[in-house]
Amino acid sequence: MHLVSFMKKKTLEEKIRQVGFWTFGGVFWYLIIAFFLKSSHPIYEYNLDRTAAYDVIKDALTLAAAFLAPVAAFVLFTDWRDQHKAVKNEKISEEILRILNGDLLVFYNLIPIDLRSTDKFKEKNILFHRLVAELANKANEIQIVDDESLNFKNTILSFEEDLYGLWDSLSRQVHAAQQHESIAEFLDTVSCNKKILLSEMWEQSAEENQAHFERIQSKLRLLKPLCI
Repeated sequence: MHLVSFMKKKTLEEKIRQVGFWTFGGVFWYLIIAFFLKSSHPIYEYNLDRTAAYDVIKDALTLAAAFLAPVAAFVLFTDWRDQHKAVKNEKISEEILRILNGDLLVFYNLIPIDLRSTDKFKEKNILFHRLVAELANKANEIQIVDDESLNFKNTILSFEEDLYGLWDSLSRQVHAAQQHESIAEFLDTVSCNKKILLSEMWEQSAEENQAHFERIQSKLRLLKPLCI
């Protein structure tokens, strides 16, 4: 059985109904046992002792009230706490989707020529790693309250591999292009072979970049914020 099945949340109405069931059941069996112990035998030969019956019923109701007070408080507190977690999860999930669909959007469309400048590359590198770190921190703030929140958190954390892969493959494309351009035309065989290897590296990195991009987009299409 899946671990999260034990964590499946009940509505407040279901919880109250369950508490009522166990309370009624407890009172019922208390009355049965109490009347049995207090009655004379055989029962049909004796009249009902109304005073004893009243005391038994009063004790049963007192016990029920003593049981219900803390249980009701606990149920209401638990429901409030779950609602608080759900509201917080919804807000965090919206912030996470904003990062994935908004702040990181520029990196899905980057091409090597956009990063040829060393200063531009450093600027984008710092921004990218800050956003991915923020994404991971936000994902870890998601509180597991049901299967939906667990799946959402795991999905967000799974983005990290493809996001880093996207940036790494793009960086290798930039490096290969820069190295390729630094080699003059019509040079010796070694330089020509190096240019061929750099071109192959560029193509391989471009394919990896596209694969990471497609996986990211595939996951994004299925993602929805956690709603209460």
